[in-house]
Amino acid sequence: MGRYRNPVTVFVVLLAFFLLLTPVSGQTSEPYWPTDGWRTSTPEEQGMDSAVLLDLLNELHSGVTISAHSLLVIRHGYVVLDVSSAPYRSDQPHQLYSAAKSFLSTLAGIAIDKGLIGGVDQSIWDFFSKEGVANMDARKEAIQLQHLLTMSSGLNYAGMGQWYEDPMYLIRENGPAWVNWMLGQRMMDEPGTAFLYSDGQAQLVSAIIQKASGQTALAFAQENLFAPLGIRDVTWLADPQGVTRGGGDLFISPRDMAKLGYLFLRNGEWDGQQIVSPAWVASAVTDFYAGPPDYGYYWWLNTGALPGYGAQGYGGQAIFVLPEQDMVVVVTGDYRAYGESVRVQAASAATADAPLPPNPAAQEQLQALVEAMQNPAPVEVVSKPELEAQISGQMYDLSPNTEKWTGIGLTFEGDQAVLHLEMVDNPLDIPVGLDDVYRVSEHGLPALTGWLRTLPDVPLAAQGRWGRGESFIVHLRDLRGMQEMELILNFKDGLEVSLSENYALAKLGRYGFTVRGTLR
Repeated sequence: MGRYRNPVTVFVVLLAFFLLLTPVSGQTSEPYWPTDGWRTSTPEEQGMDSAVLLDLLNELHSGVTISAHSLLVIRHGYVVLDVSSAPYRSDQPHQLYSAAKSFLSTLAGIAIDKGLIGGVDQSIWDFFSKEGVANMDARKEAIQLQHLLTMSSGLNYAGMGQWYEDPMYLIRENGPAWVNWMLGQRMMDEPGTAFLYSDGQAQLVSAIIQKASGQTALAFAQENLFAPLGIRDVTWLADPQGVTRGGGDLFISPRDMAKLGYLFLRNGEWDGQQIVSPAWVASAVTDFYAGPPDYGYYWWLNTGALPGYGAQGYGGQAIFVLPEQDMVVVVTGDYRAYGESVRVQAASAATADAPLPPNPAAQEQLQALVEAMQNPAPVEVVSKPELEAQISGQMYDLSPNTEKWTGIGLTFEGDQAVLHLEMVDNPLDIPVGLDDVYRVSEHGLPALTGWLRTLPDVPLAAQGRWGRGESFIVHLRDLRGMQEMELILNFKDGLEVSLSENYALAKLGRYGFTVRGTLR
């Protein structure tokens, strides 16, 4: 008689086999790709401890040691934590700054896979003419694509100049082209021998992709990277000559940022399509240098106790990839963010590969804190009725300043005020929450020269309160994450207006002004 002839035994075995194949809650046995959106799961279903994530979120909420605009934690392809600090959201486009470079290097890999570029060892002079290039010598003639991708071209240009100004970004329409200007920089090292970080090298890579493909890097990305991954809401600025800005100025949402990390976590595959070759993924995240820095092709590498790699940009923008934990962690920053700390704490919550027992109490607290950060409750308005009655609706003329503001005033209306800003041909009325809740304007400030505020008319979120004496403090945030501004209007003995922008707030430099206002 056969081993499983007993009907009861057969039923039990089949039932057990069926249960083994049945997916746990929050997971699926079918192939899943987040092209049209990420699926969510509880942390425990993905082997993560909600209590550890709760500790991380409490630190973010306090803003004392770490802070962020948004934090996204993805494990096994499922979002286990998605939180944003008001007024930001993880589905809104955000400035990536230099984290855009990792998208750019991926495009270079795709162009190589397609045969449009011969390889990383191809000379850049196969794409650019040497004729008329300044400071040409044998070292410059030896520059290859790989040297641009590893910031080791030897071109003597480090980027930032006077505080916030980058010389390349200040070149005007009637000046030299960005690409030609960068090619003309003098050499300081043999290619491949020294690391010198600059946006200019990324701009040359963008130009090479454009020359090789016949499309701008943005158009090439839309066809070969963004569309397959379901990234649709994209802004990527170009230089005055129409070359996509390879060093930054890419605006996509944190949820779309995570897709690049997930693509690399899956070795360049996406929903049955090889977007970029596994060989490129491996090369891009291989340390090019024998010593510091730990750097690949526009990816920063983590080679210590928690190995992985990341796309990182100014102000705390980051896409961290943690292969051993099968995780992607995305942070959009607020110039006080400590991305490395967030990466380590998020990874420490991954305590098992298999699901953990449910922890409904911690999950409930976690969700409540997420809600509190994204939708803070209003507080009681603190007012100064006599002073508000004197200044409400009044306008003040301003002396010359870097923002070219010519007039300013406040109107108080219950639980909010309206900040009136006058600029040349561009008056703005910006609602300001007085109850600790941001109000969002329909329109924003004009763009600045340089690279601080590269997009015009980005909606502003504002909240304000009375400070010491007769000072009214307004906190302004643009919703693309480019700038945070603190505006102080001191009405003692007339009006003194002080503006400090994110550089000053982060103590990285001085940008802003202090001027007097004269009542009209």
